[in-house]
Amino acid sequence: MELTGLADADDVSSPQLSVAIAPKFPLEMRYGRLQMENVYGLETSDLKMPFQAEFYTSSGFIINSADGCWSYNTAADVALDQSNLSGGNTSVIGTSGTLLAGAAEEDEQLILKAPGANNQGDVIATFAVPLWLQGDWNQDGFLENPQATATFGVYRGNDRVIYWREVLNN
Repeated sequence: MELTGLADADDVSSPQLSVAIAPKFPLEMRYGRLQMENVYGLETSDLKMPFQAEFYTSSGFIINSADGCWSYNTAADVALDQSNLSGGNTSVIGTSGTLLAGAAEEDEQLILKAPGANNQGDVIATFAVPLWLQGDWNQDGFLENPQATATFGVYRGNDRVIYWREVLNN
C-alpha cells in the first residue's frame, strides 16, 4: 500500500509523500454505510425505524457484524422533513447507544413520536453520520447521509389473514 495524498482541515499537506505503508498486522479495508429502513404504521402509534452498518462485498451490501463501536444520539443526529405530513407533527424520541454486531438494539432504534389521530403522511428522517457511514444513495458520485421514510396512517392488517377481499354494496 502507498499513501499518496494527505491534507488537514487547514489544507496543509505533507511534502514527504508518497510513503509506502506496510502494516505489521492483517489489514482489511471495507466500503461501508449506514442503512435505514422505511417504516409505516398507525398515526396513533410511535414508529421504530431500524438501522444498521453494512459493508460491500462481491454479493452486495451485508450487515457489518464486526461494527460495535459507533456511538449515536438520535435526538441530536436526526433531522425530520415533515412537509408531507398533514395536520400534526412528529418528533424524535431521543435514544442513544452503540451499535451491537452492526445494528441498533431494539430499544435504541430511531423512534418517531405518533403525530396523533388523522395526522397522516410521510416524514423523511435523515441521520447525520460520520463520513465512513455515508453512502452514494442517488448514484451521483457524492456521499450523502442516509435517509428513510416513515409513513403514518397506514395499517398493514393482521398477520393471520391470508387473503382479504372487499365487497362493495351498490
